[in-house]
Amino acid sequence: MDVVHACRSAQSCAVDAAAAVREFHAGVVQPDMSVVIFFCSSHYDLDVLASEMCACFPGVTVVGCTTAGEIGPVGYRDWSLSGTSFARAHFSVQAGLLSGLANFDLDAGRRFAYALYDAPEVYDGRRRNGFALMLVDGLSVREELVARAFQDGLGNLPLVGGSAGDDLRFAKTQVYFDGAFHEDAAA
Repeated sequence: MDVVHACRSAQSCAVDAAAAVREFHAGVVQPDMSVVIFFCSSHYDLDVLASEMCACFPGVTVVGCTTAGEIGPVGYRDWSLSGTSFARAHFSVQAGLLSGLANFDLDAGRRFAYALYDAPEVYDGRRRNGFALMLVDGLSVREELVARAFQDGLGNLPLVGGSAGDDLRFAKTQVYFDGAFHEDAAA
C-alpha cells in the first residue's frame, strides 16, 4: 500500500447513530488500521455511537470528539460523522486520555504527553515525520493550559487539534477514547 492510499476518509449524514457509524466504517475500513479519528455531532445518541464504534473497530485505537459542525468528504455539515483511518504500515500511533481537567496540573500534563511521545511503540530511535493531535473538552476552560503542557512535553513535535463542541449549545462537550465519551478530559 502506498502512502497515498494509507488514509481513508468518509462522512455519514445518517441521523441514526448506529447507521452513521456503520456507513462511516464502510468508508474508512482498511486492513491493519493503526488509528481511526472521528468528529461527530453531539445530537447523536452518544452511548449508541460509542457502542457501535467498539463493534465496528475492534482492536483499533479510536479517538474523536463532539463538534459544532463536521467537515468531511461531503463538505461542512451539521449532524454528521466524519473522519479518517490510518494504515499501520505508514503510521505509528500512541494515544491516551487525560481526565480530571478541572484539577489540571501542568507537570502531570507534560509527563502525560512525553510518555506518549517516548513510547517504544512509536519511537524506533529515529524521529521522522510526525505530529501530535490533541482533542480537549471545549467547556473545560483548560484548553490553553493543556496545549501548553502537551507542547512542553512534546518538544519540537508539532501539536495540532482543538476543542470539542456541542453544536453551539455550550452545555456538554466530550472527547471519545477507549470505547466511551468523556467530559473534563483530553485525548
